[in-house]
Amino acid sequence: MKKIINFQLIIHILFCIILPFWFIYYSTIRPSSFPHLYKEVISAIILLTALYINLFILIPKLYYRNYKLFYILLSLFLICLSGATEMWMVESNISKCVRAAFSDRDYNHYIMHTSIMVTLRNGGFYLFFTVLGFHYYTKKNTLREKISIGKKKGIMSFIRCNNKDLVIDIDKIIYFQQKGNRTTIHTTSGKCFLVYNSLNLIEKYSDILVRINRNAIVNYNKIISFTQNHLHIKESKHGKLVSLDYFKNNHSSIYLILQKTVPHLEKKNATILPQNGFFENVFDEKNDENNKIVIVKAKILKEIKQNPGINAIKLHKNLQTKTSIRTIKRRLKELTDSGLIQFQGADKTGGYYIV
Repeated sequence: MKKIINFQLIIHILFCIILPFWFIYYSTIRPSSFPHLYKEVISAIILLTALYINLFILIPKLYYRNYKLFYILLSLFLICLSGATEMWMVESNISKCVRAAFSDRDYNHYIMHTSIMVTLRNGGFYLFFTVLGFHYYTKKNTLREKISIGKKKGIMSFIRCNNKDLVIDIDKIIYFQQKGNRTTIHTTSGKCFLVYNSLNLIEKYSDILVRINRNAIVNYNKIISFTQNHLHIKESKHGKLVSLDYFKNNHSSIYLILQKTVPHLEKKNATILPQNGFFENVFDEKNDENNKIVIVKAKILKEIKQNPGINAIKLHKNLQTKTSIRTIKRRLKELTDSGLIQFQGADKTGGYYIV
């Protein structure tokens, strides 16, 4: 989307640069005022002003608000005014070029004919910009209508990468992840859909969607917990943990939004130990191999919090798990290295652990 917007901006800038040069060097309808180039530049600026007033003000503010007659009259006035102003500015130069070849009557006819041709030329530019504006604002209004219907019905519609339409309930969406010009939709069923829609457009669809960084939008209802720097969601029915960081330069604003919107989930951080991704009461899918280590570490941390100064052997006994004492010691070392727990005492005597 940004690439398209940048391309359109470049086209408009090039047009605004080329038009004055075209007025100076290729003024075929009337004689050029080449000795006074500022007149040609001002004529081009007047025409450009009329064109962009039409594109950015008249079409959205008048035509699409059912003031169509007023829009037509004002458009005709701008076209005639631009033509008349241009002829008034360059008439003295035209007189020097062709006055000697005409009688007074013929010269007046020539000026009148040239004024009509200049006005028609400006009208051609104006018509082109009008068609451009209709195309842009019709597409924009259709999109707004589509978003409005989607909000009422709780659905979202997309164009998939195989050019097939996709309609999906917002409640079934966990989060969106953008890569390049494509966006992946992650759903509660575990299925992922690849679509062309940009995140800038998607975040307008619903009030329960939050943009947390350049490449991700999350459904509020699917957030498990959040901290000051990132939030956690459970990806699909398999319960795989996903941690998503906020905007690097704007993480505090996202944090404040989440505090206002889903404050109850911040309290859940009490069951998530600082600076880790280990959930104590979140994952129930014990068969998921990817979460076994996470679950074991969470249980170890919980036990140490409840029994400060516990050693590895007693910890293994209290956990009542099939995990071997050797594995428990390995997990304890990983937690110690990460700074989540502290080891006190000496290795020879066994030592003990505290949070």
